[in-house]
Amino acid sequence: MLKTLTFPLRVKFILLFVILITAPLALTAIVSYREYSNTVQNNSEKYMLQLMEQSLKSIDKSIDDLNRLTLVPYYDNDVMAVLGKHRDPQVYSPYNTDELNKLQLFISSLTYDRPEIRGYYLFALDGSLFSNMENSVRNRWTQANEEWMEQAYEADGDFVLLPPHQEDYYYANANQDVMFSVVRLIREPYTNAPLGFVKIDMHDQLFRDILASIQINNNSKVFVTDGAGTIIYPYESRNVHVKTLADNRIRLDGSIYLSSYFTSKQTKLTAIGLIPIDDLQKDVQQLTLVTVAITLGALLIAYIAAIVASKQLVSPIRHLQQKMRRVQKGFLDQRAAVTTKDEIGELSQGFNHMVQEINQLVQELSETKDRERSSELSALQSQMNPHFYYNTLEYINMIALEHRRMEISRIVSNLGKLQRYTIDKRKKPVKLIEEIKFVQAYLEIMSYRFEGRLATRLHIDEELHDCLVPKLLLQPLVENAIEHGIQDSGGLIEIRTYNDSPYFILQIYNDGPPLTAEKRQHIRSCIARESAASPEESERFGNVTKGFALHNLHRRLQLIYGEAYGIELDEAITRGCQFLIRIPQQREQEEAYA
Repeated sequence: MLKTLTFPLRVKFILLFVILITAPLALTAIVSYREYSNTVQNNSEKYMLQLMEQSLKSIDKSIDDLNRLTLVPYYDNDVMAVLGKHRDPQVYSPYNTDELNKLQLFISSLTYDRPEIRGYYLFALDGSLFSNMENSVRNRWTQANEEWMEQAYEADGDFVLLPPHQEDYYYANANQDVMFSVVRLIREPYTNAPLGFVKIDMHDQLFRDILASIQINNNSKVFVTDGAGTIIYPYESRNVHVKTLADNRIRLDGSIYLSSYFTSKQTKLTAIGLIPIDDLQKDVQQLTLVTVAITLGALLIAYIAAIVASKQLVSPIRHLQQKMRRVQKGFLDQRAAVTTKDEIGELSQGFNHMVQEINQLVQELSETKDRERSSELSALQSQMNPHFYYNTLEYINMIALEHRRMEISRIVSNLGKLQRYTIDKRKKPVKLIEEIKFVQAYLEIMSYRFEGRLATRLHIDEELHDCLVPKLLLQPLVENAIEHGIQDSGGLIEIRTYNDSPYFILQIYNDGPPLTAEKRQHIRSCIARESAASPEESERFGNVTKGFALHNLHRRLQLIYGEAYGIELDEAITRGCQFLIRIPQQREQEEAYA
């Protein structure tokens, strides 16, 4: 209706404000109770759902921690050795004091300062039982009493979450209630043969700590069930009868509750939040009365504010209108002043951005054909340059052979190998032997520069030839050894490999002058830090601390293989300098690169 009127925009705003303010007041008396009721219920459902989701994420994280605790025995050689010794189900071998001390120390380190863990148990297959509860748990178990072990076998090494249950035979006091347990079958890593079981019994403190803060009101309730629908928390409510009604409502102990569910995809646990309907309705009634009172009081203020606000709203719109008319006439340098941060301010910013984009598009349109022609020429040149480069090197090589200048021939041949290796843009890793051949070519070229004063030794294990390594792994360290180790006086560069399956070690050594303690410290910081050295450091220690080369190589290896790998300075070397590179053994069928 207002758009058909010829009134000024300010008058239209005033009329619109009056209508929008007055009409809701009349409707509020009729529909406020129902609207507020729906709003409160919906908000309560959403709030409960958010709380359930956040709580389950915290519970999932805690169970992930427990899952990791069940994997820790694989990384302790003493634990695996003891379980391997007691793996025969037919023969019970009493464990000795040394075995007991090792496993108790291992278990105590995992359960220290974790009050939510009731007990951590290692079940050996011969019936031996190790735990952190030596005074309240027996030291033997029997297969007949452990139904959960069948579930662990069926999980085939994955962890299993057990619902609330009673343990009445390996606890000294019978019929002990267990909140829930996490179990896993332990297998021998190489043969995959069973060695035993790990079982973690939990108190309800884990759920209490996480769910204690979830309190919508004084009468709200929270339950946690497992994938089978069994109530895990609170434990005393495991036999509670719940009747499901319509519209997310359930009947519990004679009262009707609004319910909200959230199920974890990872652990299949379900968190259920309940709020009494009577409490919601009471809050809605109070909120309705308050809303009506506030609306009546605010109505007068709103009428006055509508008059003032209409003026403030119209002023920037008129300014923007003037700028748009200038742009319509072709003046693309026009910009609207942004005086507010509301929608009108955003509209002005959008107008400015639009005009700027139009101006750029007009300028770029005239350059499009030149850019396309330049791109085509660059593409042809990038294809011709390597071919021309290789042909030129081959021609130089032929001239050197014709004049029997064998050293020039070898330098050119090695330079061609280096060029082909570095120009190859494949992102996949290369075999170690390919990287070694590249470094050999580089060192042979450098040997001519040193006129026989550069000696090289390569000791590469043949079993490691086909191991995959990142491209251009060794050359930066070899170049560093030549430039900052042996320098112009010459010396020895030695590269060795050591097979230490499942990884291997590359050793790059130079017999230059010994490193001072201060210089060693700066090399270590150069590897670890993310910023370049200061000019004073560069002047004092040379370019070895300048830039990011060592750090970039170290971080590159860590990003590819993990934090356990990288480069380090060998502190045992007293003469010269030696770097060690630790890399996992990977071959083409095991390649983990993208």
